[in-house]
Amino acid sequence: FDFDGEEVMTSAKSAFIPKTRVQVYFLENIDLFKQLTTLLYKSKNGRILGDNDDRYNYFSKAAIATLPHLFWKPDVIICNDWQSASVPLIYQQIYDSKDFYGKIKTVLTVHSVDEHSIFSRKSYEKVGVELPKKLSGDSINCYEAAAPYVDLIIAVDTPSNNITKKLLDLPLIKSNKKKLVSISIDDDENPDFSITASALNEQLTKHFA
Repeated sequence: FDFDGEEVMTSAKSAFIPKTRVQVYFLENIDLFKQLTTLLYKSKNGRILGDNDDRYNYFSKAAIATLPHLFWKPDVIICNDWQSASVPLIYQQIYDSKDFYGKIKTVLTVHSVDEHSIFSRKSYEKVGVELPKKLSGDSINCYEAAAPYVDLIIAVDTPSNNITKKLLDLPLIKSNKKKLVSISIDDDENPDFSITASALNEQLTKHFA
């Protein structure tokens, strides 16, 4: 697939989560991901890595481009937070019209709205997509970029972090608020993820079953 004006390849490997039948695929690009620290998204001094947007926009496009090679067309792609927020935009503009890909739905789950979700305009140019005309400047909120293209946005609220409110403060989210639903986690420190999973499944069933 094309990235930053060049034809690139990515390596894919698969494995199973231990003691389950859940298959996981790993995508590798040594040039983009080799210098990660143990902080993953930050340098050793705590500053956010300057190429997070490039790396995860690459990852988002690579994940979609890999699907035909796996002979797997999902009904729904669930995108977790800012790391894969560009999937709906990339899918709709580049892949939806291709024979293999048609009619895949995308869902964006959001549990953080912070400085990580600010991408550069250049990072979108590298994956070959156009941003909504209402977004100006060089710093782009990745959730706003996704809003016109995603089918459903699920905000995960906690007692200390009202994600729904933060999202609705963003103009393009607000103008697409009919796509936004919320689920709540009652305990910040010891959440019961089985309850969260059930709430997510309920929303997915309601909208796509």
